[in-house]
Amino acid sequence: MSPHHPSYFPAQPADIPDLVRAAYDAIPDGIVVLDQLGRIRFANHAFHSLKPELTDDPTGGPLSAQTWLTPEAESEPWINVIATNTLAIDRPFSIQVPNQVTRQFSLNAAPINDDSGEAIGCIVILHKVSRTYFEVERLHSELEELKSARSKVELKYQELLRFATRDSLTGCYNRRAFFSVAEPLFHKLSQENRPLCCIMADIDHFKLVNDSYGHSVGDQAILSVARSMTACLRVNDLLCRYGGEEFCILLPDTKSEQAMEIAKRLRQEVEQNAGASVRSIAGIQLTSSFGVASSTPELAKLNELIELSDYALYVSKRNGRNRVTLWAENLSTESADPKSISTDPLTNGPQGTQSGRHG
Repeated sequence: MSPHHPSYFPAQPADIPDLVRAAYDAIPDGIVVLDQLGRIRFANHAFHSLKPELTDDPTGGPLSAQTWLTPEAESEPWINVIATNTLAIDRPFSIQVPNQVTRQFSLNAAPINDDSGEAIGCIVILHKVSRTYFEVERLHSELEELKSARSKVELKYQELLRFATRDSLTGCYNRRAFFSVAEPLFHKLSQENRPLCCIMADIDHFKLVNDSYGHSVGDQAILSVARSMTACLRVNDLLCRYGGEEFCILLPDTKSEQAMEIAKRLRQEVEQNAGASVRSIAGIQLTSSFGVASSTPELAKLNELIELSDYALYVSKRNGRNRVTLWAENLSTESADPKSISTDPLTNGPQGTQSGRHG
């Protein structure tokens, strides 16, 4: 007879060799052998003892017909085992008995295959476990849920933190968050006699960009300049959108000579790439002016350092824009370089006086 036929299995327990029956009956776990249609072909003593009040022999009938064993359709993993030729491992399983006592089991099921590997039935093993086992499993499941929830909360926290500390347009520090980080850093470096420099930067002729193309393009210009600056800064440098088109950069452990080199790279990066990144307006030119100041023992507050770099920025604006100026005691705004006449970034022609804090 073909092993693919459902009746390939013996119909009665007596048809199973005594040695196999004795071996199965000696096992304390409930064992059921099913054919390809899910019908019981053998059940050992331990399985029968699960429901001792039953008088009818379940052999030959579907295991699913044992309603005391399968109160819900989704509680029949052996059906899936036969259909998919896969294993079911450590499935929590409960059996309700008349006195309302619930017995807890761990169910395992494995397919029985013919020579070609096709599932022609399965063996089901019910291992009785204590209530503690399922409590532990439940706790493990709840712990995984808590871990997942914690990850979501942490993600949301990071989103809120970014919303609270970062400028929504550029992703740079906003002014409030910048000072909350920069002021402690200023005092720490001052106490340890370590160098600190500040760079103030401002987009040249920004009002003209806004007036000519609208605030949407102005926002694109600010974002493009911010990205250009970010690309040139180090991991520990602090970049803040200080207000409007103005930026403040803090360079820890940096002397004035190195800060000047960094500022020059920033100026060059903005001039060469920022305008091209404003895709909505072809050919727009963007430049920025920079002021650099180095902390000294005489400076007691961060604001004093920022004011010095801001004054150096003002000198860069007065002396032609698109340049870097280092603050010094003798710094003057009267010595403008005649070769650096300000030009209109939109037309490359001479540019008149700009309104605004720096222009």
